[in-house]
Amino acid sequence: MRPIRCAAVRLAMLAVLGTTTHALGQGYTVIDLGSLYGWSQARAVSEDQIVAGSSVAANWQYRGFVWYSGLTPIQPPPPFTQTEAMDVNALAKAVAAAYSMGDVSARALLLSGGQATDIGPFVPRAINTAGHVVGTGESVNSDGLVVGSAVLWNGSILTTLPTLPGGADTAAADIADNGDIVGSAFAADSAVPTAVAWRGGVISNLGTLGGAFAQATGISQSGEYVCGVSDTAAAPRHAFRFRLTPTGVGQRLDLGTLSGGPNGWSVAHAANDAGHVVGTSDGRAFLFDGATLRDLNAMVLPNQGWRLIGASGINNQGDIVGWGEHGPDGIRAFLLARPCGPADIAARFGTLNSDDFFYYLSQYAAGNLAVADLTSTAVPGAPGYGVPNGVLTGDDFFYYLSQYAAGC
Repeated sequence: MRPIRCAAVRLAMLAVLGTTTHALGQGYTVIDLGSLYGWSQARAVSEDQIVAGSSVAANWQYRGFVWYSGLTPIQPPPPFTQTEAMDVNALAKAVAAAYSMGDVSARALLLSGGQATDIGPFVPRAINTAGHVVGTGESVNSDGLVVGSAVLWNGSILTTLPTLPGGADTAAADIADNGDIVGSAFAADSAVPTAVAWRGGVISNLGTLGGAFAQATGISQSGEYVCGVSDTAAAPRHAFRFRLTPTGVGQRLDLGTLSGGPNGWSVAHAANDAGHVVGTSDGRAFLFDGATLRDLNAMVLPNQGWRLIGASGINNQGDIVGWGEHGPDGIRAFLLARPCGPADIAARFGTLNSDDFFYYLSQYAAGNLAVADLTSTAVPGAPGYGVPNGVLTGDDFFYYLSQYAAGC
C-alpha cells in the first residue's frame, strides 16, 4: 500500500467532513445483512436503518440479531436455546422471543442499550415508539390443544386483550404509536380467523376481501393503514390494505398479485405512514406504492445477484427489509436502501456524512479490497478511473474523497 502524506489527508478532511446532504437515488441498492452461519431473514427496520431479524448459528439453533452496519446476535437466556428478533422501534429498542424447540413456553425479551430484559411469558411481535409491546401467549388446554391469547405489555404490566364475542384464540401482530393494535381472532363457531383491531381496549372485526379468512399483519405508526392477507370471493388469498377511520374501516383495498392470474397469491407484511405496503407475491418481494403493486426485483440496481423473495418491513423513509436468494450464499437477509451517491457506503444510507468517510477510512486501513478498492487512478478521465484494480493505493483514497466532496 502506498503511503499517504498526512498533510494532504488533513487538508482533504477539512474540505469534506461535516457535509450532510440527502437525496434519492435512481434505484435501490441491496445490502446483504450477512448471517451467523446458515440462512438469515430480516423482519423490521427502524427510521435509522437498524434491522431486527434472525439467522441460523453454527450449532443450527436460531439466533435473533440486531443489525446496524454489522450483525449482533442475541444470545438465549438459560434454559432456552434459541432466539428470534421480531421488531425494532424508532428509539432502537428491539423485541425478541426466547424459546426451545418443542417447548410451547417462551419469553419475551426487550433489548435496549445492549441489555436484554425478560418482560413476560409470551412471543412478542411488535414494539411501538412508547415501548409498548404486543404479542401472543400460548397455553395447552384440557384437550391438549395450544391456545393463543393476544397480550399487551405497557412497560410494566402484561394484560390479555379481549376476544370476539363467543370466540377464542387471538393473536396480536402489530401496534401503532397511538396504541391501536391489530392481529387476528376466531369468532364464535368459526373454523378460520378474521382480521381484528383493538382500539381503546375494544376489539372489532375488520372484515375481509370477500372470503372467510383474514389476518392483519401490520399497522402503520400513525395507525391509519392496516395490512394483511385475506381470502377473496374467488378463493385465492390476496394482500390487503385497509384504511381506518375513527369509527371503523373506511376503505378495504385488494392489492392483487404480481402475476395477475387467477391462481396468483400475495401476502402483505408491513405498512408505513404513506400507505406503502410490502410483502410477497408469487414468490417475489413486492412494494405497493399507493397506486401500483411493484416487483422489487425490477427496482434494484442491476447485476447484484439477488432474487428478492419477500419483503417484511418498511420504514417511513421507504427503506425495506426482507429475505432473498443470493447466489451461493442461499437465503439471506437484505436491506433495500437508496444511497444518495457513490460515497454513501455506511448506514444510514441516503445520508452522506462523516460516518461514511470514517467507515471508508477504516476499511482502507484494514486493506478490505471489497470496499476500499475503487479505482486504478485518481486522475479524472484517465484510463482506469473508477475501475477497481485489486490493489489499494493512495489513488483509491483520493478517488473516494472526490466522490465524497461531490456530495449527493
